[in-house]
Amino acid sequence: MALHGLLLQQLLLLGLTILAASEPNSSCINSCGSLNIPDPFGTSEGCYLDESFLITCNNTFETPRPFLRR
Repeated sequence: MALHGLLLQQLLLLGLTILAASEPNSSCINSCGSLNIPDPFGTSEGCYLDESFLITCNNTFETPRPFLRR
């Protein structure tokens, strides 16, 4: 029974850690042109979940265009 309680406690701590890590950074740019970029995507380091969620905003067009990195 004590092992069950310890396991539950560890799972709760893990869940809280993941939740805290997924909080959006207030300094993140969350748009590209008129397109809103939601979490877990982002345009700069620390603003996306991992490399597969990185959005590159190309500003060389008249209207900026977002691209998903491959």
